[in-house]
Amino acid sequence: MRFLVVFIDMLRPDLCRTFEPLSQAGPIDDFFERMGGTFFRRAYTPAPITSRSLACFWSGLYPAATGCTRSKRWPRDFMASDLPNLFSTFDEAGYSIHGFLNRNEKVYGLLPSDWQRRIHLNDSYDLETFLLSVPKRDKQLVFVSLIDVHWFMTDHGYTQENFQASQAIPVRALEKASRVHPFDEFDVMTVFSDHGFQEGRWQDCPWQERLARAKTGIALAWRNKGSRGAVFDDKLRSIMDVFPTLLGSAGLPVTPVDGIDLFDRDGHPHVIHEDALDISAHGPRSEVDLWGMTVADGYVAMTDSGVHIASTAEQQLLERFGPIPYLLRTRALIGRKSPTMRELTRDFEVMDGWEAQKAWFMNNGGYPDPIFADGTPVERWQSLLEMSGRRVS
Repeated sequence: MRFLVVFIDMLRPDLCRTFEPLSQAGPIDDFFERMGGTFFRRAYTPAPITSRSLACFWSGLYPAATGCTRSKRWPRDFMASDLPNLFSTFDEAGYSIHGFLNRNEKVYGLLPSDWQRRIHLNDSYDLETFLLSVPKRDKQLVFVSLIDVHWFMTDHGYTQENFQASQAIPVRALEKASRVHPFDEFDVMTVFSDHGFQEGRWQDCPWQERLARAKTGIALAWRNKGSRGAVFDDKLRSIMDVFPTLLGSAGLPVTPVDGIDLFDRDGHPHVIHEDALDISAHGPRSEVDLWGMTVADGYVAMTDSGVHIASTAEQQLLERFGPIPYLLRTRALIGRKSPTMRELTRDFEVMDGWEAQKAWFMNNGGYPDPIFADGTPVERWQSLLEMSGRRVS
């Protein structure tokens, strides 16, 4: 079998009509229409920054399991050589592996461990020329990284208008390349992004919005050879799911991972997120200090001093359990995949948990803003706290 894996950096799905029907159509939507296949409209990354998100892609695992603890590290440096990844698994199965990267990705180390030295890589940043150098044969994996959307907006500004304009660049490269190496010749073609973006300057975005779909959502499409037309999937999916799905398509054994097959009937019950509030920081400040969880109808975001709920279902759980039990439950769910959340929870437990949580709410404006989004009077925050001394499983 032959596999083509295309990564388009910062392709924000909610601004593409393919993934959000009310959005303005752009060049990438025309490309997806011609491509056909299955389009996953509710796919997310656990870590909305390229280095950590791609590590999840390579391995099918949450960041902690990949070895990544900071935003300023790259897969080459933190992914262990004995950790199964996309390249090692296909290499062991006898596949030839080819990769197309830009210069910065080579310098920083986008590929896991030492795989940059072990696969056939491009010499120049010209996709058409590169694919001409790739021999057409069975048992082949071709990985293509296109960073043009990110570069364009970095130069011209993170706006919807510039996003629309930038789409034409990777589309043009893909269309030129397909004329010399038709995509129909690949048994499987998947196209994905690593994260979205916020408009304006990232530091101006409130932390409550940094784990919304605009940043954590990813574009994700899958096409089997001979597919015609489009199928839309609205189950909760993750970038971690591509790895086990590729292995399954190749008939290769899938080791236990956090990802599931993209065509699993149910999808994920939730996707856990980690991020750093200051992505430009170095040292300890670049560690995880923002956590979240995407569910079917929205998301929850947390820092060590605040909570934000943007989900009717989660809001109802809060009303049912009360603030303290709800937060204990949510921290436990996130902590299953995030050691830093477990550490934060232990810190609270070392202190008097009740008084610490009460102080947390009071220091955050006197109530868990904006927990009472259903119209419950803000003045009820203390009575709700006093009523919630029970724990929930």
